[in-house]
Amino acid sequence: MQQVEKWGLFEVSSRGKSDGNPFRDYGMTVTFKGEKEEIRVNGFYDGDGVYRARFMPSYEGAYTYKVEGNFADVIENAEGAFEVVAPSEKNHGPVVVVDKTHLGYADHTPYYSIGTTCYAWVNQPMKRQEQTLETLKNNAFNKIRFCFFPKFYEFNRKEPLTYPFERGNGEGLDPERVEQEKSCRMRFPGMQETEQDYGFDYTKPNVEHFRRYDMRIAQLMELGIPVVMAVNMMDIVQERGMEIDLHRLPEMLGIPCVPVSARKKTGLEILIHTVAHHQDKAQGEKIIHHHDLEKSQHEGVEEHHKRYAMVYSDEIEDKIDEIGERLLKKYPEETNENLRWYAIKILENDQEIKERFSLDF
Repeated sequence: MQQVEKWGLFEVSSRGKSDGNPFRDYGMTVTFKGEKEEIRVNGFYDGDGVYRARFMPSYEGAYTYKVEGNFADVIENAEGAFEVVAPSEKNHGPVVVVDKTHLGYADHTPYYSIGTTCYAWVNQPMKRQEQTLETLKNNAFNKIRFCFFPKFYEFNRKEPLTYPFERGNGEGLDPERVEQEKSCRMRFPGMQETEQDYGFDYTKPNVEHFRRYDMRIAQLMELGIPVVMAVNMMDIVQERGMEIDLHRLPEMLGIPCVPVSARKKTGLEILIHTVAHHQDKAQGEKIIHHHDLEKSQHEGVEEHHKRYAMVYSDEIEDKIDEIGERLLKKYPEETNENLRWYAIKILENDQEIKERFSLDF
């Protein structure tokens, strides 16, 4: 039986329909039930015909889950069970307000916030992203904020690696509101004028973009840095007639997402409240899954995988380890954390990574 720590992350995945627009046309829900809680969560489409749902259990003991929805005619693994075990030594649970005066973890450990900002780091070249992780690894920060949407401003004028939506012809936009936004756009002395790019299909998220953020967030968790996403410029989003599904976004990324407008100072109180109550994901998001140690290719593989915030099936983990070992032999200067990420991207058939690391597959 699969196991996950209290305040950890448990993921259910199932194959389903990929025709039409799966992000809009199909739905998946999963009901997680334990002795002390029953939670129903929405799943999300993760590309390649795969749907996922994620859950953080708040209590120890036996849990069951039931998958429902129109995303598949026959749902694979529609029901199942898992065990929630005691949190490990460094898993202190969510951050909450204590006695209305200070912050602390759910297990009463004090929490002292030391934060930093890296607005556009996940859309920088790969080497710069890795450099940022190394820098964060060797300092005292335990909170970080950064942008999910590409940020083009004075300190960053580079084309992002990806955009959050697929290219299109402005599907999902309200033309009248777009024209209104253009006529009412604020301009400042010395401001560089740029033509807005509306050539996207706002009903189809770019899975590659989400997956890269998912991986980087998992790496931040492993460093001990909890993440809350502030979805800024929501006033602009509304003015352009766009819509962001703020229910699906946190389900896809596995972190809280709060709509704000720094210009109009809206949503800030909710953001502060969310930060105060946010789960310390770095300490609690370990998936501990069962390995058949007799059949596994690696000794001590279960202990080995407890290090990571996102852990896959035994078969996939063995493939990740195999590719990682080959990469390490050929590129010994790379860190183990980076090699694991590269191995996952190679399994996803990421052409940029495969061209960068020449291995025979």
